[in-house]
Amino acid sequence: MWRRVLNEGSGLANPADPVEVVQRLLAATDLVSFEHATAGLSHVVPSALKAASRTAFWLNLYNARFRHAVLVLRPTGSVLTNVLLFERASYRVGSSVVSLSEIEHGVLRRNQRAAPFFRKPFSAADVRFEWQVDRVDPRIHFALNCGAVSCPPIRAYTAAELDRQLDLATRSYLAQHTHVDRARYEVTLSRLISLYASDFGRRHDAVEFTARHLDGDDGRWLEEHGPRCRVKFGSYDWRLVG
Repeated sequence: MWRRVLNEGSGLANPADPVEVVQRLLAATDLVSFEHATAGLSHVVPSALKAASRTAFWLNLYNARFRHAVLVLRPTGSVLTNVLLFERASYRVGSSVVSLSEIEHGVLRRNQRAAPFFRKPFSAADVRFEWQVDRVDPRIHFALNCGAVSCPPIRAYTAAELDRQLDLATRSYLAQHTHVDRARYEVTLSRLISLYASDFGRRHDAVEFTARHLDGDDGRWLEEHGPRCRVKFGSYDWRLVG
């Protein structure tokens, strides 16, 4: 598949701190600033990143990359009519090229197949196979922004504060996209939970996850009565922002 490598040909004389690279990317606002910000990516060694640093790096890189791709490729309409953008828009990181889809499904979701593809993103012989995070944290889905109206907002994630930041992002998103109807014993969960069901487990696991991250009376009620509830999933607005 044809790819558009957004930082091809860029580079720095000396290696750059991965944290500084993604901080510059998140702060970029136009093509010139993105070009300068991406220069250090070819010197990053992803397999050397540890635990929280690795997750924070890839979350930030994904979110910044999508904004960069929008400036370069100018997609219009909805995410659903631009799905190939996630395969095509790529960065050179270290010695390898990686797409938006490969960051999400190959790295952050530990090499899970992305619909509608039948193959996993990385083979065991692929050097990028070593880039995977240690475990799939379902909270990443409330941190990744693919440009749709219903996507979570973009935030800057840091290794030192990652757990707290992911928890805050999850609680904030679920507070807006969960509806508990106590009279009917019915709960409407975020559509993201349905889209990534394998990361959240069985339906009752998804309800328990939501209850743990839902503040106030609704969260406490759902923790107690969740097993008895009928589960629905909300809608998702796939229109591209701006």
